[in-house]
Amino acid sequence: MNGPWETLLLAWLHDPVDKATDIKTHFARAKRYAAAVLDREVTEADLKGGLPDQLASAYERLPMPDARDRYDERAVGPESGRLEIVHPLSAEWREIDLDIAEKDVVDVLRSLSDPRLSLKTKFLTLWRLSPERLSERWPGLRLQPAETRCPDHTLWHHLDTTAAVAWALRGGSGPSLLSFKIGPVQPFIEAARSLRDLFTGSYLLSTLMFAASIPVLDACGPTAFVYPALRGLPLMDQWLLQQGVQIDPPQSEALARPSIPHRFLAVVPDALAEKLMTQSRAAARSKWVEIASGVRARLKFELDEDWPSWDRLWDAQIESYFDFRATAFRLAEADHEALLGRERVDRFESIKHLGWSGNAKPGGWQNSVEISAMLMDASTRIRHIPEYRPEGDVPQKCTLLGTYEQMGPAAFGRSTAFFAKLAELYPKTYKESDRLGCAT
Repeated sequence: MNGPWETLLLAWLHDPVDKATDIKTHFARAKRYAAAVLDREVTEADLKGGLPDQLASAYERLPMPDARDRYDERAVGPESGRLEIVHPLSAEWREIDLDIAEKDVVDVLRSLSDPRLSLKTKFLTLWRLSPERLSERWPGLRLQPAETRCPDHTLWHHLDTTAAVAWALRGGSGPSLLSFKIGPVQPFIEAARSLRDLFTGSYLLSTLMFAASIPVLDACGPTAFVYPALRGLPLMDQWLLQQGVQIDPPQSEALARPSIPHRFLAVVPDALAEKLMTQSRAAARSKWVEIASGVRARLKFELDEDWPSWDRLWDAQIESYFDFRATAFRLAEADHEALLGRERVDRFESIKHLGWSGNAKPGGWQNSVEISAMLMDASTRIRHIPEYRPEGDVPQKCTLLGTYEQMGPAAFGRSTAFFAKLAELYPKTYKESDRLGCAT
């Protein structure tokens, strides 16, 4: 199997980007747009709709009655190029302009689909830039609903979900929900002494989380992520540039801003779940050691001459501090009633007859996401106890992270001189009164 990219690309193109302009003819337009992107004839079977499309629809929206042979009667389209949409929660009403010519859409898609691009680069380019470029010309496309009868999510969300499910089905034995989390976050953030510390700590966690995401990005693409939403994030754009996507480089100020939470959830092929969990943990750990090693190298240049063993506890403290947790389970094997109880599962009893059967039955996705959260919560209840056993003469405890010792010499007088030197070298970072360990 040549990776996920052809499957992702074809599934992402299964609905035309202007679907809501004319629901009745959208299948034919989808084939023409896909042919323009791939520079070859495309059949309906090529577009990876079918079960991935049905599952994505069930995951994203309330069940809708099946139109079957009455499809043309039930299809909803804009009047005079304009579509009325109503927010499903606030009931806010608005009208969007969908007066779009097919030829213009083809021109935009072709401009993003250079035939010389690999399938990977072509998919990533379309995923990142299509919503932006099309919405620049037709702002209504940014808000067009995936299902005009149930406008609670946009077409872009539906295309992403369908692509993720298509690869999860093709890549091995069905979808699994992979959850990843960094800890201990609360003590780490609580240790901040200033807004500068708080910002730096948040930035560090964001950087580690993106590093953990890269194995999933490489194996399953960005559509795999349920959260966080990656499209448009500076760290994601920087990664896309490295993959050959022609976008403007993110500004350094944007890259320096924390933009990713300390956990993610992704839909992945079950056959890859165990491998991806191992790789994500290793990637996050490697990035943490890389960052810490950069700090250590800078300090060694300044400190080794007067305090040759100031960092003897460095490796043990750095390698034991963060806890990287990952869990996964296959959606098809989740016994919702046994894990959640009948009362929770029966929340959707009154509408079960409207949805698909099996994994796509109403409430199936919501219950599975809840089980994923429970599984991660159960994992983190087994508290992280650092593998840290300092021996011999050790300094006093770090004043911010009391689990670890201070950097520098053990003798009290020498320790005072050591931190005075740090404060002299880096006055914005250290104070003379600081007594900090390696992780701080």
